[in-house]
Amino acid sequence: MNKQKGSIDMGYIITAVILILALWIGIYVPIAGLHKVISNGTHVGYVTATEESGLVFKTGTAYIKTDVSSSQEDSYCVIDKEVLAQLKEMSILKEKVELTYISYFSAGITNCAGEGVIITGVNNLK
Repeated sequence: MNKQKGSIDMGYIITAVILILALWIGIYVPIAGLHKVISNGTHVGYVTATEESGLVFKTGTAYIKTDVSSSQEDSYCVIDKEVLAQLKEMSILKEKVELTYISYFSAGITNCAGEGVIITGVNNLK
């Protein structure tokens, strides 16, 4: 099939539209407050580790075990620096905590790369 000089391949147009839509969902939706909470809850357990990562949008991750001897460990995203600091302290003290969390329909790339459950609060259960 011969292409005329100056014609644009339809595949490039479709790819560009998809990329623009993905950027809009990933950046604009969370900034504009268009994301919706689709679930919330609590988890009681022990913080085993915390970490902070991300090139541009820094967020934290907390690793939680319901029981110290359990092999199952759940990971949660943390976007609030204060909450991440509290979780780090709880991991050092090895104290039982109650976490409150939410999950967004579309969190966007600015909030935990757009995936995962986000911890919003920590209560020490000494």
